[in-house]
Amino acid sequence: MRENWDDLTHGRLTFHPQSAEGVTYAAKIDKAETAIDWTQHAAVVSAHINGLSPTPGAYAEVEIDGRRERIKFLRVEAVEARGASGALLGKDFVVACGTGAIRALEAQRAGKSPMKGADLLRGGSPAVGARFLSRGETAPP
Repeated sequence: MRENWDDLTHGRLTFHPQSAEGVTYAAKIDKAETAIDWTQHAAVVSAHINGLSPTPGAYAEVEIDGRRERIKFLRVEAVEARGASGALLGKDFVVACGTGAIRALEAQRAGKSPMKGADLLRGGSPAVGARFLSRGETAPP
């Protein structure tokens, strides 16, 4: 901008259309792609979640009070922790991945407003030790 400001403000700048060469089309994100795969490395899971936030959002299912419920993860960070993939490791909403873990900074239960991850767990559901299902899983192992 600094180099061309004078030409721009005096109408002396020449504009050229962008080349169509090398242009690619990004396909619409399919709902199946928004499910989280907890077997991946924490950095991959974190990028997946943060990249899909706020819409369409990335989600995982977990059992709460005897029924399966979908939780949308809106903002997360990768952290150092270990456990079985998809396991809720602590009250600060840390979920284990294939390698490492993520901390949910913001999440949303189905039909509810978004809230801080730790606040979502304050009601006791899901409980520490609960396991979020990975993409393609139909029931806990």
